Amino acid sequence: MDDKRTRLRELLRQMGSVAIAYSGGVDSTLPAKIAHDELGESAVAITADSPSLPRHEFQEAGAIAGAIGVRHVCLKTDELADPNYAVNTPQRCYFCKRHVGDVLIAYAQANGYQFVVDGNNADDVGDHRPGRRAAQERGIRSPLQEVGP
Repeated sequence: MDDKRTRLRELLRQMGSVAIAYSGGVDSTLPAKIAHDELGESAVAITADSPSLPRHEFQEAGAIAGAIGVRHVCLKTDELADPNYAVNTPQRCYFCKRHVGDVLIAYAQANGYQFVVDGNNADDVGDHRPGRRAAQERGIRSPLQEVGP
């Protein structure tokens, strides 16, 4: 585990600046904490404030970000306005992540962050994850996957 943490620290340092897609869950909190430790103000945790996100989860994400010290930004998203999302097919997550990814990328570019990253990890590889495909199409990186199991 220490080796993986070391590789994660090195990878995030190499990135220089990151905007983390941040839900407040363990999978996004770990890279957010390490990015903050390694990059300071060059790391930001971004929570998509969506109508589909329960308020208690939104508030929890803010509290956890505050506890670990990372700067936390909340951006309004409206994936519900996308008719492809509203149809509620098995590809729904693709359309959601595409929309949220576009919002995060726009913020990162406008504010000088070199990379947008998420908390996908080695356990997620091989699962049916349409949202992962949307993230990959947009160049969103997954440091936990990149450093391996």
